[in-house]
Amino acid sequence: MYTPDVFTFARPQVLALAPYKGGKPISEAQREYGSSDFIKLASNECPYPPSLQVRCALAKAALEINEYPDGNAWQLKQLLAAKHGLKQEQITLGNGSNELLELLVQAFADGARGDTLLSSRHAFLVYKLLAATHGLHYKEAGLDDVWRVDLNQLLQEVDDSTRLICLANPANPTGTVVDNDNLQEFIAQVPATTLIVLDQAYADFHPSADAAIDWLARHSNLIITRTFSKAS
Repeated sequence: MYTPDVFTFARPQVLALAPYKGGKPISEAQREYGSSDFIKLASNECPYPPSLQVRCALAKAALEINEYPDGNAWQLKQLLAAKHGLKQEQITLGNGSNELLELLVQAFADGARGDTLLSSRHAFLVYKLLAATHGLHYKEAGLDDVWRVDLNQLLQEVDDSTRLICLANPANPTGTVVDNDNLQEFIAQVPATTLIVLDQAYADFHPSADAAIDWLARHSNLIITRTFSKAS
């Protein structure tokens, strides 16, 4: 009886992917080098332990670990809506930005239709991976002479097939920021049929990042993603 290899069932787009190699755990580095004097910088993790307030909240939550949590996270949505002046229904929560980016691709992009995901060179690796796994075309715009995304070139790459533009600001790993005036001008010129995903994972390190929240009322094709994982 023929038993096919498990890879027989995998899509070609998945087989073509190179496995992601995450940052080395400190415990592994300690074993490898025989030293405990390490500060891990490879994974954008906070080097400090949780505060007492956080530990107390976790201990309290552990008393309810036997029950399914509120999948809609009503209380958290209420707090975020109040903080940013939004309606609760404008907020969607996920397991990190990665899950939200995946949902956006699944909901709005179609490889069979010939859709394109557009981003910039040296952008967050997940953008390209999502395009590859979902059969989308992937295009990149270049950077300017100080390693910021070239918005003019990015705009020139937009065509009828461009379904999503993923733009990180502040950008990682380049550490650069596009100022709000130029960013607003760019967003205003993108066709309403193209979704703009403004990835603000590092918003806590950019004092003017919150201004973009107000742009949501003016641009129905603008989506902002954020995360709790980067701020200490």
